[in-house]
Amino acid sequence: MTDARLLNRLAETDAYRDDQPLPDDVWTSAVALEEIELRAERRPGSGAVLTVRPARNPRRLALAAAAFALVIAVVLAAVFWASDRQDLPDVTNEAPLTPLEIGNALNAAIVSGDPAAWRSLYADDATYTVVDGGFVASAAFRHGQWRGGSSDPGRPVDRPLSADRGFLNSALGTAFPTFDWIPADGATTNGFDDLAVNAMAQYAQGVTRVWSCTQADLTTVVCAEVLAGHAFLSEPLPPMTDTFTVVDGLITHQEYDTSSVFVEPDTFPLRLEYQNYIASTRPELEDVLFSDLARMLVTPDTVETHRQLIAEWKAQS
Repeated sequence: MTDARLLNRLAETDAYRDDQPLPDDVWTSAVALEEIELRAERRPGSGAVLTVRPARNPRRLALAAAAFALVIAVVLAAVFWASDRQDLPDVTNEAPLTPLEIGNALNAAIVSGDPAAWRSLYADDATYTVVDGGFVASAAFRHGQWRGGSSDPGRPVDRPLSADRGFLNSALGTAFPTFDWIPADGATTNGFDDLAVNAMAQYAQGVTRVWSCTQADLTTVVCAEVLAGHAFLSEPLPPMTDTFTVVDGLITHQEYDTSSVFVEPDTFPLRLEYQNYIASTRPELEDVLFSDLARMLVTPDTVETHRQLIAEWKAQS
């Protein structure tokens, strides 16, 4: 209560005789205490020892005093509880995700089409490697060895995903041209964007499960590609794995291994069928959804359209 409101309350109490009870709307413990002190000071001859009359409503004053004592007790208990918990561990901070939880979270982010959640699982300085023994992955599937000028075509090359250029899709002309999916990183396109395009393309193609993951040790999870529900896969998927190194709940390295693959599944024929379906039913969208023959443009503006139309095409085929 402000000083002005308290003075107004006291002024209201002065409108009643000392032997007349105050009405309920002006009686509070604070008003009562202030009034007692004020009236004691007003009495002639008051000095070091103050004598006051009994409160005008002893029962209400007792209740107010009891309530005040309860408040004090609660405050003291809270202070004691807080000081007593200073040595206890902070349980408000969740533990970092385990490697297996990271694998499951990646699955969930891709299947739900959430690029921000997907990106949040990678460290900013994460690196990427393709291991394929010299075999260059078909443009119809994902991507292959980025050679980086190496004289040894089979030598894996670690690359920072933050590199200011696309090094997976754009250099190899794969099914999904690189797009700036992660504008917050300040680069036009980089490795994160390359992987994000592939991840969101899986979402557009109706994938319901990307990997089957197994935690290998405290910092590693090995995820075999499954791609369940993929609209353009018409044959069994060969053994290809992504191995993620996880430190403090973030991916610090990803290795894509196609070394045992000799012939990749060719998704080109079905992607071409889908493009022809768009050309015949939505001709105005063909140039929006495709950059070339069976090359899907997967961007934040087109991904949901692709997903809906792919499902439509699949249902009628």
